[in-house]
Amino acid sequence: MTYIKIDTEFLPLEAVARDSQLPVEVIEDCVNFDLMSNDFSDGTILPEVANKIRRFKVFCALRRADIPASLRNYIIEISEKYPSNKAVSLAKKEMELCSIDSQKSKQILESFTALLT
Repeated sequence: MTYIKIDTEFLPLEAVARDSQLPVEVIEDCVNFDLMSNDFSDGTILPEVANKIRRFKVFCALRRADIPASLRNYIIEISEKYPSNKAVSLAKKEMELCSIDSQKSKQILESFTALLT
C-alpha cells in the first residue's frame, strides 16, 4: 500500500484518491513533480489538469476541517466550476445555511481564498 504525506500525516493513496474523487495517477503526479506548490496561471499546463490539481489542493486543505462531508464536497466542486470570487461567495452562503460557526467559517474561507488566488 502506498502512502502520501498531507500536512503532517501519512494517508493511504487509494483513500485520498477516493475521497478527493481524483485518479491515483493525478495525485502521484502532483506529489512526484511537486506540482502542489506551483502557480499554473501562466498557461503552461492544460486547464483541466490545473483544475484537478486545484481540486486536490482544496481537498487537502479542507480534509481536517470539522465540517460535514457534503459541505466539503460542495466546496471542492464549486472550486472547479466557478471563478475564485464566485466560489468563495457560494461557499460562504452554504456554510451559513449549514450553521457553521462564524469563526470556523472565516478560517475556512481564508484558506479557501488563498488556494484559489
